[in-house]
Amino acid sequence: MTQDASKPPVRAEPDFYGVAELAAMLGVTRQAVQARVRKGTIRAVKVNGAWQIPAAVAKALLDAERGSAVASGRVTELPLNREAGLGAHRSGRLEELVGLIANLEAQLRQAEADRLAQGRLFEDALAELRAQLGAKETDVRVLREERGRLRRALAVLVGEEPECAGGEP
Repeated sequence: MTQDASKPPVRAEPDFYGVAELAAMLGVTRQAVQARVRKGTIRAVKVNGAWQIPAAVAKALLDAERGSAVASGRVTELPLNREAGLGAHRSGRLEELVGLIANLEAQLRQAEADRLAQGRLFEDALAELRAQLGAKETDVRVLREERGRLRRALAVLVGEEPECAGGEP
């Protein structure tokens, strides 16, 4: 079977990546990757004296790094056609994810606006209730004063000394 000269050869993904390759994919130094390999936080094997990282481990690290970058806010926009160390992402999937993130951001903005509006309504209702409470306290004070006047008038009519009930004359 011969290879068609018009088509480039299909490059299979490697089974392992070197420290320098992984460092480039992660955007860190070789020393940072080597330190993590020595600590055991990156699983690697030594082949001919050089550390080799299994492709599955490299992919998991890249996915985790992208996920934490997006979650932490370091990455706020995902490119649609970006070549990664493990190959090109399918733009359809990326467009879908970007659309989902944009939708979530719109929902978040709406929820924040709703929360602010609810806060304003709460403050307005609280101010109204405080005003009503103040008016009721005034009504109670006026009624107590009237009760005191009526008791004094009754005492004068029946010829008794006015008594002070509850600290009121």
